[in-house]
Parts: sequence; structure tokens; C-alpha cells
Amino acid sequence: MFKIISARRPWYKVNWKFLVIALAVFPLAFYVHTQTNKPLAVEVTGGPVGQGKSLKSRMIFLDSFERSMRKKGYLATLDLAGEDGKTLVIFWDGMSYEFARQMVKSKSVVTDLREMGFKRLIMKNSKKLWDVDLKN
Repeated sequence: MFKIISARRPWYKVNWKFLVIALAVFPLAFYVHTQTNKPLAVEVTGGPVGQGKSLKSRMIFLDSFERSMRKKGYLATLDLAGEDGKTLVIFWDGMSYEFARQMVKSKSVVTDLREMGFKRLIMKNSKKLWDVDLKN
């Protein structure tokens, strides 16, 4: 009496709009993935600077830099590491690739770090780490 109609369609009767959207999402996801896994690099035109700075002057700079970050709302913890404190380590749970990239692309931040004699900048959160050579 009643004919039961199946809700399943054969694969060749797929709604093409959904297929087009799905095929567009995969290349976009791949592009975003490759962009977020690019290594961070500093663009520098001059040679090494700030080699005569002492550990004490770097500690003072570290304190003021940490205070300025906290004023901007970044609850980051900064520390010195390496030989004579020439590596700046920034730990913040909110750290992302985009934030790390902004820090590296900021000419004022990179210039200040190089003038203080820092050789490396390490930015990390609880899952990921970005290690940047300051070419100093």
C-alpha cells in the first residue's frame, strides 16, 4: 500500500554544492597549516650590536620589558637563559604563532633586543616553542 522511500542517496547523486565547499576547504586548511609551521626569521641589515652590555643591564631591560607586556594585558613570564643571559625566554599560555610573528616582525622590539646584546629569542606556550635567531 505505502512505498517506503529511502533517505540514502547513491554516491553519484550527491548534492554538488556540498562537494564544492568540501573541496574548497581542504586546500584552505593545508595553506593555513603550512603558514603556521613556517620558521620565524628576523630581517637584519647591520652586523652585531650591543655586545658590550652586561648581564645586569639585560636584567634591568628584562624587568621593564616584562612590565610593559603586562601593562598591555599579556601575562607573560620573561627569563634569561644561555651564556651570560643572551637568550630571552618569553613564556605565555596565550602565545600563538601570530603573536610570535608580530613580535619578530616588529622592528622596534627586534632592534631593542639586539641593542641589549640578545642573540636568541625563545617564545613558548605550554604546547609549542618558537626559537628565533636574532643574528647578533
